[in-house]
Amino acid sequence: MSLMNYLTIGVMCITLILFIDLNSVNAIRNIPCTGGFKTEPHVANCIVDPLGKEKYQCPLDQCGQDNTHFVSWGGCVPITYYPGEPSGETTQNCVTYGYYDQTHYTCKNANGHTYICNHKIEDRPVISCNC
Repeated sequence: MSLMNYLTIGVMCITLILFIDLNSVNAIRNIPCTGGFKTEPHVANCIVDPLGKEKYQCPLDQCGQDNTHFVSWGGCVPITYYPGEPSGETTQNCVTYGYYDQTHYTCKNANGHTYICNHKIEDRPVISCNC
């Protein structure tokens, strides 16, 4: 094998390694929104940690849980009295949520009503985003 063949193989290997490394940077990841989940028009803010230091903006249509755009959490009590809704603990379908303290999260349902729910950061389900 000539020197030119060795150089060609070397350049091909380096190019392949660089391509693989650069491609992994742009890879889509499934990110669990354990610290919170907020929405804006067409964009979701997926918060990973309770302090909000690690967060991602993802396309809203790439976020969900079991093919839904909400999570069902039990042990929820309303922050404000909502006429026509139960006043004790209920299960809510949370379309947005956020860390409140070590054992509670805030939860907003599709009606825009806010609740405090029994939930810890390690509890599941949470919404995940592919971004």
